[in-house]
Amino acid sequence: MKKIYLYGLLFVVGAWFGTFAYVRAAPPVGTSVGGELSGDIRWTLDKSPYLLTQDIYVRTGSRLTIDPGVIVDIDPKTVNEPNINIEAGSLVIGGVAGAHVVIRERVGEINILGASSSIMYLDIRDSDIYALKSSVTISSSTLTNTHGPALMLWDGKADVRASSIENSVSGIIIASDFDGLHSSLTIEHSSIAGNSTYAINNKGTMAVHAENNWWGSADGPATSSMYGSVSYSPWLNTKPKSESLKECCSSILFIPGLEASSLYKSDASVFGSHTNTLWAPNRNDDVRALFLDVDGKSIDPSIYTGGPIGSIFGIYSLYGKFMSFLDELMSSGAINEWYGFGYDWRKPIVEVVNGFAQKATTTESLIKLVEDMSLRSQTGKVTIVAHSNGGLVSKYLVKALADKGEANLIDSVISVAVPYLGTPQAIAGLLYGDNQQVAGGFIVKKSVAQELGKNMPSAYSLLPSKKYISLIGNPIIGTTSAMYPNRSLLASADSLHDMLDSFSWPATIQRWALVGWHTFTTKIVSYVDDKQSKIRTTMGDGTVVAQSASYDAGTTTSIDLQNIGSKGTDHATILESPASQKIIKNIVQHNDSANASIPGVAVGVPDYSKETTSLQLMTHSPVELHVYDKEGRHVGVKPKPASVPTDVEDGLYTFFDTDIPGSSFDISDESDSGRDTSITIPDDGSGPYSVVIKGAGVGPFNFDIYRQGGSGTIERVAYTDVPATPLTNATMSLDIAPLGSSATSSLTYDSPMLVVDTDGNGASDLHVAANTPTDPVVFLESMKKAVLYLLDPVQKGKDISKSIIRKIDQLEDAARSGKISRLHDTASRFSVHLAHRSIKGMSDDDRMAIVNMIDEFLTHLASSQIL
Repeated sequence: MKKIYLYGLLFVVGAWFGTFAYVRAAPPVGTSVGGELSGDIRWTLDKSPYLLTQDIYVRTGSRLTIDPGVIVDIDPKTVNEPNINIEAGSLVIGGVAGAHVVIRERVGEINILGASSSIMYLDIRDSDIYALKSSVTISSSTLTNTHGPALMLWDGKADVRASSIENSVSGIIIASDFDGLHSSLTIEHSSIAGNSTYAINNKGTMAVHAENNWWGSADGPATSSMYGSVSYSPWLNTKPKSESLKECCSSILFIPGLEASSLYKSDASVFGSHTNTLWAPNRNDDVRALFLDVDGKSIDPSIYTGGPIGSIFGIYSLYGKFMSFLDELMSSGAINEWYGFGYDWRKPIVEVVNGFAQKATTTESLIKLVEDMSLRSQTGKVTIVAHSNGGLVSKYLVKALADKGEANLIDSVISVAVPYLGTPQAIAGLLYGDNQQVAGGFIVKKSVAQELGKNMPSAYSLLPSKKYISLIGNPIIGTTSAMYPNRSLLASADSLHDMLDSFSWPATIQRWALVGWHTFTTKIVSYVDDKQSKIRTTMGDGTVVAQSASYDAGTTTSIDLQNIGSKGTDHATILESPASQKIIKNIVQHNDSANASIPGVAVGVPDYSKETTSLQLMTHSPVELHVYDKEGRHVGVKPKPASVPTDVEDGLYTFFDTDIPGSSFDISDESDSGRDTSITIPDDGSGPYSVVIKGAGVGPFNFDIYRQGGSGTIERVAYTDVPATPLTNATMSLDIAPLGSSATSSLTYDSPMLVVDTDGNGASDLHVAANTPTDPVVFLESMKKAVLYLLDPVQKGKDISKSIIRKIDQLEDAARSGKISRLHDTASRFSVHLAHRSIKGMSDDDRMAIVNMIDEFLTHLASSQIL
């Protein structure tokens, strides 16, 4: 508070010049304000200065925002010193470099009472800031010449950066704890000098963190200027620059991808209400709770969102490392803040941008978030970092801001693996539930994933657009009977892409695209008789082809995902890579020329001439497919990791490895037509690969090997009607020279034998050649051998074996007479499955279970014949 004698001085001066001032004074120019301010109040430069006629009050539910360049003074007719009182409301003072907010000397105190405030680029003289049970952030501001403390905390929390607190009676006072609460203060990269009593007077119980500040001397602060627990070493040896002491970069708004924000609901029970995490799910009912109606609306409207997902089950990091990287940018002072916008990714993109994200206790507007963050940013602008579907959200967000005349609030848009033109992966993954990964290594159950996707507007907006077809080619060959289950949502997605694909980015916004490549990515989806297959290219990140990710996205930076030193980096994990983080840091800090020196990184689109061929291995029921390279790295299904919580429902996820660099894995659920597994590995001569096929049921299985290029299949060999039981182990050493490297590089010419041990006793029962269907008699003999081997130690099975052997003999007679020519013609819909078993130590009950499965299969086979 100002000393009383000051009032007398002002009175004398006013009386001396009173007549003259009265004659010369013009009506005050500006906007008079006073009393209670309600709602969302904004003081703008065009109405400045704002002249206080009396104390103002901003109470619960209201917010006062002061724009750059605004001056706050008092009305000339006001005798006292009006205060600015924020009582359970909020205050945002948003000056920027070169356009500070100025509060004149005659204004009283800024009292922040049970509220929150953000103060940037504020110049205030002779007025103090008082925070009681409140949170305040102050950056790039100047607080000087007060006749008390420049800042006083009482059960408050303050974070002060890059500011000057100088030439006051006291710099900062932390009052004694009150009501059992504790005040906390962090101040850094600031000047705390020339304060006549204390620089920091800490009467509270918590230590003040005041490292890396200037105290008026290269020798640091005088001990007499400190009271209480204050940590001030190390200190700065010179005074920081007064204008934006650590100014560098725009604050960052992070917009995550599809299925990458947490979704919750509150469940009530006799024990009270509790929060149920629906996504990432730990049971099938969690996914079912997220289902939508035919209009794309959530069946349960009470679902609300959290933030971007850091990790899933603590074993799969989705954005955890990236968000820690953003924390480091902020703690270093490079940016003032970053914020991760969690949203309901099921909703249409237009609704995500223009609507309100439902949170636990409030709602959040994306557009309003940008407006507020820009006021607190060092540059007055926001940089958007958008991953995957978040890029489509960000593009529509920029359009919405441009329509409001606020495109200048965006500094840069950094697109990371964004499917600007869509991705064919959405056809199989989102609409049909095939290989629907919640995260790398987790595939959610197809039936519930398919039900979730069929009415999800965001799934349709990821489908390839018309522009994809014109630039890349038709992403679909053939048709399926249920190609697009919701035609209305498809039409809406088409309209959205027509608008976004033709949208012209404002010239004031810098644009950057991080594009991953060198990972097998679906480029075309092919259908024959409703059966799906995929044509892959290495010019993508595993989900999005490079041409889609780089389309009209600004300066492209290509990331060779197999040569950046980060194991298993793909579309989902690209932001977790140190290489990606270095690229983003360089862009944000205006040092993008350094990106070309990062290993595995190049400026420009990928070199499409380097597209390589791949080997795609596929099995069709009832088996598990595994591939190992010469270093023992594995691709294929694996047991549920022990670290997965016990409350995760069995059967919800299929867990798998893709440890071989550049590999990919797909699997479908069990169905009437069986189970398909696909593994893609590099066709670069890095073999030999060990192929292991484990029986997981009874019946014939097919095994196909494709050599694929970006335009489709180059070669194919097939191993058909191979016998399987839950004991079966089939193996192959696959060592094919790269295409064109030698005369024997042909897959057809040099295809190896598939060695099959049907009964699991360690000895091979047959060798299956490529493109030669297994003789049905040979198939049935292997079944007979397995039955005899299983029942040999089981006394109660002797009588059963006679009936089964008799049945096999009858089927062999039918096969010899030509009634069974192709086993898959008659047995493809048999789908009794059992996990793969080892004969060693098997119980009698397990042996009998497998024998009964074989008997059931034979009965099914016999019933399909005219015997």
